[in-house]
Amino acid sequence: ALKKHIPFQIELWEAANSDAISIHQINGGIPTCFVGLPIKNPETPNEIGSLADANNVISLISNYFKSL
Repeated sequence: ALKKHIPFQIELWEAANSDAISIHQINGGIPTCFVGLPIKNPETPNEIGSLADANNVISLISNYFKSL
């Protein structure tokens, strides 16, 4: 993100509802990274997200896999 100038925020969740938590806890712990899109009104029919944020998430993930 820094090299490609992709804006990001780091947030550590102690409790969240994601499959990443289950994966992280399997077999003594599998390293897991959760990348989320900031939205308003989550899990409702009125979810609102930014198209620019969605494009930045796509760019972040695609650049990560290109770097492997």
